[in-house]
Amino acid sequence: MAQAHLQEANSLFVDDRFTEALAAYTKAIELEQNADNYVKRSACYAKLNNHQNALSDANSALKLEPTNAKALLRKGVALFSMEEYEAALSAFKKGQSNDSSNTQFATWIRKCEAELEESNSSSSKTPTPVSSTPAPTPTPAPVATPVPIAPGRIRHEWYQTATHVIVTIFVKGIQKDQLTVNLADKSLDVDIKLTNSNDYNLNVDLCSEIIPNESTTEIMGTKIEIKLKKKTGLKWASLEDQGASHATVPMETTTAPAAPKPKKNWDAIVADEKDIDDAGSDPTSKCFQDIYSNANDEQRRAMMKSYTESGGTVLSMNWDEVGKGYVKGSPPDGMIMNKWENRT
Repeated sequence: MAQAHLQEANSLFVDDRFTEALAAYTKAIELEQNADNYVKRSACYAKLNNHQNALSDANSALKLEPTNAKALLRKGVALFSMEEYEAALSAFKKGQSNDSSNTQFATWIRKCEAELEESNSSSSKTPTPVSSTPAPTPTPAPVATPVPIAPGRIRHEWYQTATHVIVTIFVKGIQKDQLTVNLADKSLDVDIKLTNSNDYNLNVDLCSEIIPNESTTEIMGTKIEIKLKKKTGLKWASLEDQGASHATVPMETTTAPAAPKPKKNWDAIVADEKDIDDAGSDPTSKCFQDIYSNANDEQRRAMMKSYTESGGTVLSMNWDEVGKGYVKGSPPDGMIMNKWENRT
């Protein structure tokens, strides 16, 4: 039962429905308290900017599994968001020692060290004496301030082909120096520096393995597209890892559609009839030939189709009407239409 709630929560999380995902994760934890459930709910709290609860869940996971690298990552992210950079750095370094293959730790360690260095440099600066008669300074030209983007308003989607998984993050006006993408065999870590104090982070434990050095990232005007090369040509059940039983299935093979019923090529018939012989003594045939010879290709096609399908009882030059379907016979008043195969 707990697994069903967990799967529901994972699907809601991937769809950016974090409030609903939080409720589903809570139900799963009520039924089964394990480190993985707490780690996932911690990530959900982080998406909702509830960093205190995210830290609490990470600590609960570490009580159950003290060396759990994912729990240490969640703890570090929560502390970093609360501007407790030294404690965050300690958590990230411990996590890196437990899982050196996860490149997210190196990224977060660099970010912590940069914040601590900036903090130390700003505190060591001494105030500069101000001159009693300061020189006039030119008024700077007004600079357009970019509109800040809230991390919660950024959404992502994904789809897959036989060879790739494509993750699209919808955000406008991002420059190359604002984006950091780290890929490992089974993880995706995206960090976007926004114009306000908050950053956007997308950390995903992937459903299956990828080939990082054959994957690409492209920044566009309104979105970022990350193309992950699959290691195997299997279909992913989801973007995020939901357990071995829901990982991958064979890609569906495309069944060739049934061959359409051959249609009579009236254009070919018209082409064959263009050399019709005008000779003959039958006035009706001569009249038909005169009309036919002066008609355009579409009118000739309509004449041949209507005359042939109606058994010689209908002659129309309107292809818009004739081309809609089979032309039924229309015998003269007082006569009955009888197909040849029905005669006895």
